[in-house]
Parts: sequence; C-alpha cells; structure tokens
Amino acid sequence: FGYPAIPASTQTLCRYAAFLSKSLKFNSIKQYLNIVRHPLCPVQALFNAAQHVITSDINGPAFVYRHNGQIRPLTSEQFIDRVKECLRLAGIDTSDIASHSFRRGGATFCFKIGLSPDAIKLLGDWRSHCYQNYISNDVTTRYTIIQ
Repeated sequence: FGYPAIPASTQTLCRYAAFLSKSLKFNSIKQYLNIVRHPLCPVQALFNAAQHVITSDINGPAFVYRHNGQIRPLTSEQFIDRVKECLRLAGIDTSDIASHSFRRGGATFCFKIGLSPDAIKLLGDWRSHCYQNYISNDVTTRYTIIQ
C-alpha cells in the first residue's frame, strides 16, 4: 500500500490491523501484530539478548557467551564464523560474506527506510559520507530515485 514498513508508525500498524480484521479474528490479529513488533526491532532484540546473559561488568562488552562456566566476549570473527556456518548449513555460498557485509547491509537498510545521512553516519560510526559507496540499490530503488 506504499507505507514504510520500518519503522512502522502507529498509524501504519492501525491500518494493518484494520486490513487484517477483514479476514481474521481478534486473537489472530494480536499475533500478527506481535510478529511485526519483535523480529524487526534491533533495540528490542538487544534488550531481549541482555536479559539472557548474566554478567557482572555493566561496562563490559555487549555480546558475550559462556564457555566452561566463564563469560567471554564474542568477537567479530566468532560472530562471522557462526553466521557462515548457519548459511552453509542452509546451502548458501559464504565466499562473499565478511564482517564488512554487515556494514554495507546496514547502510543500505538505513538508506532504504529513509534515515537521514547524519543518522546513517551515526549508526555506522562513519565520520565522512563514505557510507554512500556501500549502499546497494536495486533497479526499483534507482527508478524511484530518478522519478
């Protein structure tokens, strides 16, 4: 319908609920709205992850795991290795996947949802506009920009 999906405004969610009410019951609509809220919100995901990790150092690393009873920081290399393992198990080629892929994907995502250049720079920890080199645009996005 042409509404931005992310971040979903209250008005967009209300319209979505009204659309669902044409074919679903109240309890089903609640479930659909819960699905929209949880997997698409990285802030909520971070809060959820923090509730499952016990650490005594409030100023310590944000991402940790337990190994032999000790809490250890999750390195970017370990994270990428795990992502690649999951992708390989799903039958996806991982030869082009690196930690830099997430910076590129993040910049592209932020651009596509309409964040300002300053917000993209802040979220990606860029000091210049070099993030613009990483934005991937599909044909539809390019056509929309040209119009």
